Amino acid sequence: MIDVPEIEDRLVNEIFQANVQPLFRRNIDYDDYENFIVTDGQKSQIKTILNKEYSVLGFDVYQYSHLPQEKQIFVPLVLQKAYNYAVDLLKDNFTFLFQKVEKLDLKNGLISTGDGGFLILETPLHSIVLGLVLETVFRMFNSKRFLPRLRKIVGDVTIRYAITYNNVYKFKEKYFGSAIINNSRLLGKDKLNRLLIDSETYEWFMESIAGVENLQTLTLEELQQKRDFVNYDKNLFDGQNANALIPAMHVQNIALKDEGIKSVDIQKLGLIKSKGTELDAYNLHIQAIIEFKIILQEAMLFTVSLGNLNISGIDSI
Repeated sequence: MIDVPEIEDRLVNEIFQANVQPLFRRNIDYDDYENFIVTDGQKSQIKTILNKEYSVLGFDVYQYSHLPQEKQIFVPLVLQKAYNYAVDLLKDNFTFLFQKVEKLDLKNGLISTGDGGFLILETPLHSIVLGLVLETVFRMFNSKRFLPRLRKIVGDVTIRYAITYNNVYKFKEKYFGSAIINNSRLLGKDKLNRLLIDSETYEWFMESIAGVENLQTLTLEELQQKRDFVNYDKNLFDGQNANALIPAMHVQNIALKDEGIKSVDIQKLGLIKSKGTELDAYNLHIQAIIEFKIILQEAMLFTVSLGNLNISGIDSI
């Protein structure tokens, strides 16, 4: 599981003087209020919790509320089964990139919202790869090649995505933080099935690989030299399924190596206002060809697009 910092009971107990229960009082205890000071040690703990940044991939069903109720009730089931299958594909085909998280932890890591969910991941690159794989599964669902009976009941499922990069923390086994809040706001403002990213995600790619457009030429060797990946096991480079999207350097120029990220388009949308705050947002569109080794041990080649290049309605989001 992703090691997210937690607000521990010890810190809470220090602030409330051990296990004092917060109760209503008839009179104000001015001594307690005026003399209370957050110690340097407590400030340091709070700073440590907020300093660690994670990527959050959010997704939900486009126009879910417009579906008839007899279709709505099956959407959570479709999403859960599609996500679990996407995780199976990830662990079988992206052994290098997802080497630090177990399959069961990934499956249990979905924060469900009923019509979608949030995933807390190490970097924005993890979010993009998971988004592409998840979109592939939904493509197979819509084409009646995956869960055909549920497809007949629910019909086409169109997904919109958002990726944010900021702090995430845990309290009482629930997750909070700016990355989740901003992700929810981006999804709520999108009026189409776009892939929206925040400025922090944009800057992460700019700093790491000189821009998200360079995903088209990135190799595993180059990736492993980046700050967030220096501790990854290089021995997984040569595995048959090291990474179905980002090739190792020795196979990059082979003509038969069809798979990979083929196009990346990024559009700056400007500031999005939501609940009194402003988010600097970008519209991202990615097209990729992925050769999956599927569960039946066969190889299947998929072309998939993540996001939407249609900019109509941009002024109103």
